[in-house]
This record gives sequence, C-alpha cells and structure tokens, in this order.
Amino acid sequence: MKAKFLICMMLSTLICSCGEDDAVSVLPEEDNAEVFTKITLLDTNEDTYYFSREGGEITVTITADGPWTATSSHDWLKVQPSSGEAGTHLLTITIPTYEAEDSRFAEVQIGKDANKMRLKFSQAPVPEVRSLHDYELTASPVRLTLYVYPELDFEITLTEGAEQWITPLNTRSKWDYFHENTTGLNFEISPNDTDHPRTGTVTLSRDGRDYSFTVSQHHDDDLRPVLMEFYHALGGEQWKYNQNWGTDAPLNDWSGLRLEDGQIVALQMHYNNLKGEIPEVIGQLKTLQEFDILGDEDVVGKLPESLGELPNLRRIQISFNSISGAIPASLGNASKLETLWLCYNQLSGEIPGELGALPLEGLNLTGNNLTGNIPEGLTKMHTINRLFLTENRLSGTISSTVNAWLSGIKEAQINPQQEGYGLSRW
Repeated sequence: MKAKFLICMMLSTLICSCGEDDAVSVLPEEDNAEVFTKITLLDTNEDTYYFSREGGEITVTITADGPWTATSSHDWLKVQPSSGEAGTHLLTITIPTYEAEDSRFAEVQIGKDANKMRLKFSQAPVPEVRSLHDYELTASPVRLTLYVYPELDFEITLTEGAEQWITPLNTRSKWDYFHENTTGLNFEISPNDTDHPRTGTVTLSRDGRDYSFTVSQHHDDDLRPVLMEFYHALGGEQWKYNQNWGTDAPLNDWSGLRLEDGQIVALQMHYNNLKGEIPEVIGQLKTLQEFDILGDEDVVGKLPESLGELPNLRRIQISFNSISGAIPASLGNASKLETLWLCYNQLSGEIPGELGALPLEGLNLTGNNLTGNIPEGLTKMHTINRLFLTENRLSGTISSTVNAWLSGIKEAQINPQQEGYGLSRW
C-alpha cells in the first residue's frame, strides 16, 4: 500500500512540474483545406474536339479566379500558354499531322491541383471526305446529307445549270446527330417537274484537294413505268397491299417501296397475293438494295437474269414461292450481294459456282430440286457464315477443297437430303 502511494506521489510531482512551454495543446489544428481555382470557358460549350489526319489548331478563352496550369496528357498535343494567373486568357491548342493507321486520343487539363477542367481531343487517320458515291434520285424533293469529317470548311461548286436545283445548305461540317441540318454537308434537291431527267456534279474543295460526286434525278416518267410493269406482271390489282400504286402519290407512299435520299432502296412483297412471273424490268431499278418476294405460291417462272445487273443489291429474299428453273449465273455479277435466300421454291439444276464471287454472308437454298455437287467455285467466298443446302437432290463426293471450306463456316447444313440422294465426304 505504501509503495502504491509513493508511485502516485511521484507521477503527481512530474505532472505539476511541467512548464508552460511543455503543455500538450488541445487547440484545433489550422484549417488546411485546399482553395480551388475556378475555370470557366467563355467562347464555347464544347469539351470534345475531332480532327482528321491533317490536324489543326483551336483557340479557347478561359477565365480564372486564381493561378492555373494547362497540361497535355500526350506530347503530340501542344497547349500554350501552359500557366497563368487570375483573369481572362486565350489558349492555343495545336494538333499535328498524323500518318499512323489507328486513331489517337488525348486531353488538356486546365486548372489547379485536383480542380481541373478537361478538354478531350480525338484524331482519326480518315480522309476528310468519306467514300463518295453518285446518287440516282427520283423526281421527288429530297435533302442529301454527305458525311464528311467534322469541323471542316469546304468550297462547294456546281456544274453549270445544277445550281438551279441543287442548293448547298452549309459549307462547314458539324458533329451533331441531333440536328439534321447541321450534320455533315447538306444539299437540298428540288423536285424535278421538267419533262426530262437531269444530272449535275458537285465538287468539294479544301486545301487544294477536290472531291466530286454526281447527282442524277429522274423525271417520274422514267421509273413509274418500270414499277407499273412489275405491278401488272404480278397481278397488282389483286394484291392485298397495293396502296397508291399507279397514282401520282410520291413513290415513297407506294406500298412495299422504301426510299432513302430520294432513291428506291427496297421493294418488299410479303404474303401479298402476287401471281405471275417476276419481269426482267426489275434490273432497271439500279439503286435497289433489298428485293423480297415472300410467301406467294402463285409466283412462278424463272428468276430474272437482270438481277445480276443491280449494282447496289445487298439482299434477295425470294422464298416460299413456286419459282422454277436454274439459279442464274448472272447473280455472280451483283457484287454487293450479302444475303441470298431462295429457299422452298422449285429451283432445279446445279448450284452455279459463279456465286463464289459474291461477298455473301448467308446463302439458303433449302427445299428445292437442286442437283449435282457443291461446286468448288463457292470456296472463293470467304465471307459466308451461314449455308443451308438441305432438302435438295445433291449427290456426289465432296472434294477436299470444299470440305475444308465447309469446316470454316459457322453454321453449315448440307444434310439430310431427299431419299435416294446424298453427299459423301472425301
């Protein structure tokens, strides 16, 4: 007990003997909260900028209420000045020419410490003007939108006479998907109320480079007779859906037709009570991309040879009809054809090897009377991922070349065959 008392006395003496300088402070520490500089863009609301291969330069105006710095995330993106005090400042950001094949991205951070504004930059090695194509339009008025790299100025010239019906709406391209009139370069095409077709050439110029495309506009008398021949050949008067066919209504209002940019891109007839043969005149609809006749057993005769004359055709779906005869080898000339669906008809003969020249992704010939073997010509087709040849009369031994080609197709169905026929592996 005595020992405990002595220890307590010693501790008490030590505490009481501490001087004023040695006292443990209980006051709160000084507030070290960081004071941020506020940055405001004055002349733009953009925070993302896009540049083509050629690069360029932009200026932005900022106002700051304290010291600031501007730093680039990558060496190829330059910003000047790189720092400043409170006030209004003009920054110049430079993007150099870029020759690589991949896009690149960078950002400029403006501010102080953790409180920074970020401006993003994207540079893609793409041409100023994307691949051009000529337009073949109906007589109806239309707005054409030409997609070019954004934020670029072009000089636009038209061939003599074309300025009377082709009107440029802007010369500077924008990156704005929500306002159609400022996306890309826009051209207003007036209706063709003359008695003849007309053609004009548009040239875009920038920094010594020229890009041209042609606009051809039909008079309505050019295409309506073609469509009406198709209509009469397939019993249009008895169709379930034949609204506006043969009238003066715009072609886009004719049932089964679809137009884009004033061009006929689709002719689609699904279970529409068609009767007769598909006429060769179909080959005159040069802008056609999709051609469907589906589910009408009274559609007979052969497939038109002229289908191979349609340079923009991407899909043919002529199925569940009564088409007979051979698959025309001329289809191999439809150089953009991606889907060929001819299932459940009465097609006969051999599969033409010329189809191998097409960029087909899907080929369906199921449910016909096709004979022979799978031609080696098809093996030139490296884009295909779906192949259906069942319910035909194919026979013979599949060659090693075809066998190897079939093994690389994601979904290939070549059996079972009809009784008495079949394909065997090499």
